[in-house]
Parts: sequence; C-alpha cells; structure tokens
Amino acid sequence: MKYLVLILIMLSSTVMAEEIYFCSDNSANGFKKKQGRYKATAFNPKKFSMKLLDDGHIVINSPSMDSAGLYSCIKPVRFTPQTLSYDISTRWKSCASPNGYLFNFNSNNGRYVFAKGYGYVFSDNDGDSVAIRIGICTKN
Repeated sequence: MKYLVLILIMLSSTVMAEEIYFCSDNSANGFKKKQGRYKATAFNPKKFSMKLLDDGHIVINSPSMDSAGLYSCIKPVRFTPQTLSYDISTRWKSCASPNGYLFNFNSNNGRYVFAKGYGYVFSDNDGDSVAIRIGICTKN
C-alpha cells in the first residue's frame, strides 16, 4: 500500500510540473500560391494551446490549424560577441514538428514565432502556403 501511495505522489508531481499556455497571434503573414505563383498575403490570426512537457518538448493543440501535435525542442544558444560567451536559457525553446512547422518560444515574456514553410519546398499544389505568425502565450 505504501508503494502505491509513493507512485501516486510521483505521478502527481510529474503532472504538476507540466505548464499549459494559451497562445494568440498578433500578426500572421506569408505567401500563398495562386495560379502557380506565390504572392504575399496576410492570414487570419489564430489561437491555440500549448503544453510544456517535463522532457523539454511541447505539444500544440490547434483544431483550426494542421500544426497540432508533438514538437521536439532544443535549448537555443545565443552568441553574444560583446562578452564572447554563450547565453543558454532554460526558458527558451526552439521546436520542430515532424510535418515541417517551427516554433520558437520564450516563457519569460510569452512571445513566440510560429513558422510553416514545407509547402513551398515539398509540394507543387496550389493552396500550400508559407506563413509566419508572431504572438503571445499566457500561462494558464
């Protein structure tokens, strides 16, 4: 019985460590293919939720976009020439999905950049777009 209680405590602490954010685009722009050519266009702003997982990766839940799912993340390194050092922050995330989306996030200020670029590179279909979204995520 005491082992069951210990397991439940360990599982609950794992769940509590995950952070959920609600995100909203401030602006969304890019290129959309029309009649065989890519033309600059604005996209409608979107909202979605994001969960920071204990293993350092993220899950994006977005019913209105095809970008939902698990993203593998790394800690980005910013070189600062003034001090000749590397600035590595545990609160920055640079993440990619298996279907070509990129998501950069700073949990200190909530800002993100969300990019989609695979259509231009891998597809010749009309309707495949290249988009970049910027916005803010707030912690739930």
